[in-house]
Amino acid sequence: MENWKKIQSFSRAYEADLRKEVLKNNNISAVVLAKQDSSFLLGDFELYVEQQDFEAAGIVLQEFRGWTKVNSFPVLKPVTTIHKYLEQEQIEVFFTKNNQVDEYELYVKNEDAEKAFELINTIKPWVLLNSYETVTQAVYRVQQLAKYEIDSIIIKRRASDKHLINVDVLVTPTQYKLAVQVTNEMVGWHLVEQYQTKTEAFLAIKMLEKEGIDILTKFVVSSEDSIKQIELYTNFEKVAHCKELIAQKREWVELARFEKLYQVEIVREILKQNNIKSVFINEKSSMFLLGEMPLYIEKKDVEKAKEYLESWTEVLGGIDEENLTQM
Repeated sequence: MENWKKIQSFSRAYEADLRKEVLKNNNISAVVLAKQDSSFLLGDFELYVEQQDFEAAGIVLQEFRGWTKVNSFPVLKPVTTIHKYLEQEQIEVFFTKNNQVDEYELYVKNEDAEKAFELINTIKPWVLLNSYETVTQAVYRVQQLAKYEIDSIIIKRRASDKHLINVDVLVTPTQYKLAVQVTNEMVGWHLVEQYQTKTEAFLAIKMLEKEGIDILTKFVVSSEDSIKQIELYTNFEKVAHCKELIAQKREWVELARFEKLYQVEIVREILKQNNIKSVFINEKSSMFLLGEMPLYIEKKDVEKAKEYLESWTEVLGGIDEENLTQM
């Protein structure tokens, strides 16, 4: 990793990820490399910064010690509910608003982190309403529930390598039936388009969201519990504009597939610095962390992207011509 320098290493993924976020909030780029045993996911998580930022990064990390983030969400009330719950359990909590990512965040002392995570993951009497693959989709549901005075909390489920598996939305047992009705009826949302595969739907969602359009997804499931189609919804006044944008469909191609999340992060950062848009789709199995992670870019940018990534082949495993697959 030319021009990158290791600044710290950690035995737990969330510790490295927290410092990475702290650096990001101070406009310092950082990546986490997982030096793990492939069989047991044990080992160190190394934090790297660019050499030019090494001294500044050291100062920032010196100022932030001893706290672990245990919950975060763009909507205030679900976070404050968790806040009160942890305080009732005699856990000291630090609350802040992260303006860089527009989320409210909860931190606890490092020595209380495991207990806090366990309490949040088994919180009672809250019950699971539904799980969503992105924070954005969970936000829309939480806002939708709030209009009917239905309280909710969220729990982000992550794998051992810190990639987001899903975002759980929970409600109280007394409000569960009403919450199901509100979310199933898609109150206030109007159908835009239907897709047969998650990849097609995901690429369309990313395109529309970059245009500042709110999109809600609904999975239509068959009697065998398999996904028949994915429906995209938006506000009524945006339906016509959405259909127009979808009709101008961009030609996306799969640039490459990666086994490690840090590889995806490095590539996306390089592409971003060279004004190349990319879309990352996480296809890993949530149980065994098997599978690959494809990265998509627009077809017109393929040759330029490969040129910029040439010097990173040792870290990334190379960009194989055969991996380029047109959508």
